[in-house]
Amino acid sequence: MGNTSNKIGGNFEKKLNSVFEKYRKENKAYIIKIHTKATPIRDKHGRVIKVLYSEKSDCLDFIGLLPNAKPIIFEAKTADGRTSFPLSNIKDYQFELFDEIYNYTDNIFYIIELRHHNEVYLVHANEVKKFKENNDRKSIPYDEFKNIGILMNDLDVLKYISKDKI
Repeated sequence: MGNTSNKIGGNFEKKLNSVFEKYRKENKAYIIKIHTKATPIRDKHGRVIKVLYSEKSDCLDFIGLLPNAKPIIFEAKTADGRTSFPLSNIKDYQFELFDEIYNYTDNIFYIIELRHHNEVYLVHANEVKKFKENNDRKSIPYDEFKNIGILMNDLDVLKYISKDKI
């Protein structure tokens, strides 16, 4: 049996991928899913008995280009917490990768689903980084999302990003 949180996150990513496919068809943006490296473990008969996912990857969930040729990056996260979002959901290599990518674009966002509240927030990567650097907490309180993010009523991500920002 697979990891339930990975399945839930995968379902959230599938929903986002559908939105991004629509963007491509409508020429609004070219945003694609970057697949995680996986290694199948086989039994002596060659049947897959388990799939191991790479602990570290050099990529994020979605990368793309906007019609003005500016790059855009999204990392999708989902959590069930009723009071906060654990920063442990974001791996150190992801923070490091965002820092590196920031040399080329500042269109870097987290799309964070807070399942307990049935809410999704669009949060600029710098807001998450600032929170982490300026707080001793190991999680972002639920109420803080109102200050650092944009509550999205749907997954049409581009309509929530200010045109002057991209």
